[in-house]
Amino acid sequence: MTKRITGIVIAALILVTAYFLPDPEGLSTAGKMGLAVLFSGVSLWLFESFPTAITGFILLLLMPILDVITFPEAVAGFMSPVLLFILGAFSLTIAMMNTNLGARITGVLLNWAGDNSEKLVLGFMLAGCLVSSIMQNTTTTMLFLGIAFTLVAAMGAKPRESNLVKALMLGIPLAVMTGGIATPIGTAINVMGMQVLSDVAGLSISFLQWTVIAYPIALVMVFVEWFFIVKVFKPEPVNKEALAVLEKEVAAAGPFSVQEIKLVSIIGLLLVLWFAGAWFPQINSTMVALLGLILFFVPGIDLMTWDDYNKGVPWSVLLVIGCIMSVAGGVLATGGASWMAEGLVASVSGLSGLVVLLIVTTFVVLLHAVFPMGPALVGLLIPPLAAVGMSTGLFSPVAITLIVSMGVGVCYLLPLNPVLMITYSPGHYTMGDVFKTGLVPTIVFILLLTFWVSFMMPIVGL
Repeated sequence: MTKRITGIVIAALILVTAYFLPDPEGLSTAGKMGLAVLFSGVSLWLFESFPTAITGFILLLLMPILDVITFPEAVAGFMSPVLLFILGAFSLTIAMMNTNLGARITGVLLNWAGDNSEKLVLGFMLAGCLVSSIMQNTTTTMLFLGIAFTLVAAMGAKPRESNLVKALMLGIPLAVMTGGIATPIGTAINVMGMQVLSDVAGLSISFLQWTVIAYPIALVMVFVEWFFIVKVFKPEPVNKEALAVLEKEVAAAGPFSVQEIKLVSIIGLLLVLWFAGAWFPQINSTMVALLGLILFFVPGIDLMTWDDYNKGVPWSVLLVIGCIMSVAGGVLATGGASWMAEGLVASVSGLSGLVVLLIVTTFVVLLHAVFPMGPALVGLLIPPLAAVGMSTGLFSPVAITLIVSMGVGVCYLLPLNPVLMITYSPGHYTMGDVFKTGLVPTIVFILLLTFWVSFMMPIVGL
């Protein structure tokens, strides 16, 4: 209760202070109050004063009340293509959960790793990364945790004592988050960043361009994370009895079912269309996601029921993103975003564009470690930084979009991210464990993200 009230008090102080302070040089009253609303929201989210979606609605109401923008302008974010994209993309996750594909992935892992526990951890992490590149992070994490818990039960391992359990419980969510940055459909944050880029700069990144740049980063980071996890935890070998139990469960899945063949075929078609969008601009990523949703309900295909879909869609996430897009639009329209970014860039004036990008990347990654609200950071950071990039020529708005979106897509330092909290909350590992395994990967990620994005952009035509 005290924590929640603290967030409300801080949010109120931010709003009251901003209201009575004179307007900063170069910023209008509306711009000043727009930033105040946004940062008051940060306080409410950080201290969990209200459910996440309710905080979004509070910000939505404050924008017109404080004369930042009108109410019709405030709710415009709910018409964003991002929301339609998520509605379509989540159908892939739901359809996959209705099949035995998870068990088949387990079989592949067992055949490859055998009783080598370090290889098994790597197999789980690579599989989680690959699947997460086309499935939402939370659901992918739950899918692979279910498989891992089957292994743990078969071994008779004690969750808080077994190093193998610790390695799996930390490695799976980290790898899944990393896979989420690999393609635009890996997480809603990516497509949100692309939409913000389009709104701010009128520029776009194709599915192919994003994937060619981001997938190598994701794969490299999975190996880096795995190396430090197995060195810190040193997982014990998998016993033969556990392998026998798992192999029996995998065998029970039987041959590929008609439903699984349908699902794999549709996923293949959607991937072809998403990649084709690089050459045919009329093939929009959101349109392809909605096509997939429709195909799952076509008579004769029937890969899910409406009840399955209705239960599987994270409606609260849609509400939060709609609110954040609306508030970010208000901050952008009133000049608050540009004013803030100009101040940030001015503080590092005289440096080269690449060095400025490195500083921005470091700032984004470290900020996300303590403020794990990815969509909010995308809405807060991309508009002003993209605007400054265009006005100064120091860096491309596209580079900023890629760096911010991917930078807030993962968190290796602290277990505050919702995906990591799934395994941290039960006490499978400590906060110190996360820091020990994540410090060097965080440094590698900052350097890799900055220099690889800068190197690859001209190669893919950005």
